[in-house]
Amino acid sequence: MVIASAKGSPGVTTIALALSARWSERQEDVVLVEADPAGGDLSAWLGASDTPGLLEVAASSRLGSTRDHLVLGGQPLPNGVILVPAPAAAAQCRAALDMLNQYDSRLMLRGPATSTGVTFVDVGRLDPSTQQLVEIADVVLIVCRGGVDSLSHAAAEVELLRPKHHWLGLITVGPCPFPVGEIARTLGLGWVHRLPSEPSSTPKALSLALRTGRRQRRSGWLTSIDALVGDLERRLDLRRSEVVAPGLSADPAPVTASREGGAAWDP
Repeated sequence: MVIASAKGSPGVTTIALALSARWSERQEDVVLVEADPAGGDLSAWLGASDTPGLLEVAASSRLGSTRDHLVLGGQPLPNGVILVPAPAAAAQCRAALDMLNQYDSRLMLRGPATSTGVTFVDVGRLDPSTQQLVEIADVVLIVCRGGVDSLSHAAAEVELLRPKHHWLGLITVGPCPFPVGEIARTLGLGWVHRLPSEPSSTPKALSLALRTGRRQRRSGWLTSIDALVGDLERRLDLRRSEVVAPGLSADPAPVTASREGGAAWDP
């Protein structure tokens, strides 16, 4: 599952961090890969080393890596998440991504459709250097602010990505003048979810929870994340229970509004 921004910094890394933390509570194997070509933040946030991490994974891709190799090559966190951090330097990140693109790591990043493990890949802002990672993902979540300008950039990215994906989703962050159902219909998406703006303390609190393995106290923002996890979990359960023929759309059925103000597909 790739999480990406259409433009700006709407909190992609924080959302990826929260999703991985919440998913690990469901007793599934969770890997969080940081593949932002602008450079990584998670090592600094978590007070961890950036090795082993993306550079080592990229180097080993020449030998034909699998998802198991990704799990073994990452850093286990106390809550069970396997972290594959990116180096802080943009040049090193881009070098690692170039190597991944060269040696095609689709088995490592996708894994079998029947796997119970989930890999979250934070690619930051959509960029040519992460195009291959985005194209081979089973699910792509585009994150944007709720303003008209941000939504227009997201709409443009959706049009570019739609022919290459079975399933795309959109997460809007912060105030938005449009109902989620209207956004979904306008962009031709089966799934849109709305998150409130994250509190400034959220990255620090999430990082502390991951370092200590303690469950974080629920806040309004994390309650919205829980709703997001529930929606995505149903989507992945459906994905694992059916075989989708190449070239056919696996977009879910019509959009319905959720209690948290997001939109969930209707199975």
